Amino acid sequence: MHKRLLLAALLICAFQGHSQAVSKDKWWEVLHNWNGYTPWAEYMQLTAKYMGPNGAPVPEMNKGMIPQYSFFEAGYASHYSTGDHTQNAFMNGTIKVGNRAAINMYFVPWEHYEMDTITSRYVRNTRDFDGKGHAVGDVYVNAYFEILKEKKHRPSLMLCAGTKTASGDNLEAARYMDAPGYYFSLSTGKTVQFPHLYFKNVRFYALAGFYSWQTYREDYRQDDAPLYGAGLELSGKHLILDDNISGYTGYFKTGDQPIVNKLSVTSKMKTIINFKVLYQYGLRDWDYASIMVSSIIDFSKVKIKTRKREITFQ
Repeated sequence: MHKRLLLAALLICAFQGHSQAVSKDKWWEVLHNWNGYTPWAEYMQLTAKYMGPNGAPVPEMNKGMIPQYSFFEAGYASHYSTGDHTQNAFMNGTIKVGNRAAINMYFVPWEHYEMDTITSRYVRNTRDFDGKGHAVGDVYVNAYFEILKEKKHRPSLMLCAGTKTASGDNLEAARYMDAPGYYFSLSTGKTVQFPHLYFKNVRFYALAGFYSWQTYREDYRQDDAPLYGAGLELSGKHLILDDNISGYTGYFKTGDQPIVNKLSVTSKMKTIINFKVLYQYGLRDWDYASIMVSSIIDFSKVKIKTRKREITFQ
């Protein structure tokens, strides 16, 4: 680690000494000895390890069943790593379609980041001169189909088909890939009841699937990865505790094999709005520790009165 810092410091000093005669618009070409024709994106590693925290995240962990109700979630996240501090807002919403299907959408409408010089210029090879700025994130759309309902001696089974759009911007700063992706997964889960304990319901769940996304490489136009995860949910009268480990394994092996652990606490009150706190940290190829806080609107408790009838959402 000390050798890496010393080498980076020497490179910075050498570059700063040479850059006095180089304009601000040409610093990247000089630093990376650009050949004049190779696309600059090919100098970057567009994988989870070398992107911002929202650039190539592990898809959301599913629990083998569609949500019990339609909801809208809005929150704020802070991500910390050596060389990159990021904050962002996020929105997450799910609408049930009958008793076996649901549509989900996730979006980061605003992100602020601040990278140090070593991370921005020498580790990620970005074109962001000062390593600071803002970005708008990708939109994720998921369709859930509950294939098997859970029974006494049978776990539930759910199919998820999801897509990542290319709506995110600021590829120059390694925030978002500006490339689409898609994934499929099957998740299963089984709930065990403990009526005499505070957490009366304990749910075990697991997921397996496939994730693929476009790249800027000339030799391989996309990266393919097995998708996996497992977790445990404890549900009590007023709280839900959830812990899971999930990840995907790309075949480039250039920081495209992230594994993350997510631990969350969600309130379970008989109100329209509940609250959630989530702590996430990387176990491999995702070098952040994150805190996320959010509020969740339960649409099943929202009632709209009209002249003829009262409408209740599912």
